[in-house]
Amino acid sequence: MQPIDDFFMLLEKRTNTAVDNLHAQMQFLTTIISVFALLLLIQVVVTVFLLSNRVMKPIIALKDATKSVAEGRFDITVPVHSSDELGMTASSFNSMVSAISQAQKHLAEEKQIAEKAAQTARSLVAESENQRGRTNKQVLKFSNFMGIIVCKNELHFISFKTRQKQPKTTNFYLASNF
Repeated sequence: MQPIDDFFMLLEKRTNTAVDNLHAQMQFLTTIISVFALLLLIQVVVTVFLLSNRVMKPIIALKDATKSVAEGRFDITVPVHSSDELGMTASSFNSMVSAISQAQKHLAEEKQIAEKAAQTARSLVAESENQRGRTNKQVLKFSNFMGIIVCKNELHFISFKTRQKQPKTTNFYLASNF
């Protein structure tokens, strides 16, 4: 049975060679797939890093600018690098900060005007009170000179000859107390 044994030996040798070839091809393909997978992974990481940096940088700048505005600094602007949603948000933020800054300036101007008006009003009231006090003193001096006594907002006349209080001669009531 030598020819059959030889046949099986050749078949086994041929099969082993085919299996070894297939194994080598599989190893080669596995290596190629591994290299492509590694390259793809590197490309994905780089792309994610670049995109996240492109996306995160404007978001971080916007966050920092928001903190500055919250602290009262209105001279902050966010750079607008694109016309996408982030660019539109940055542009809107800059417009908002500009409007707030203008409103703050206008408010400060109005406050100064109001403070000046209040100071002027206080000065006028004080001057009016001083003038009223001087006027009241002059009226009292004049009424004493003329012989008029003011009692409880009623006028009483005194005779110059006797300097005595005459009966009430009028029902005239004064509008303010002296």
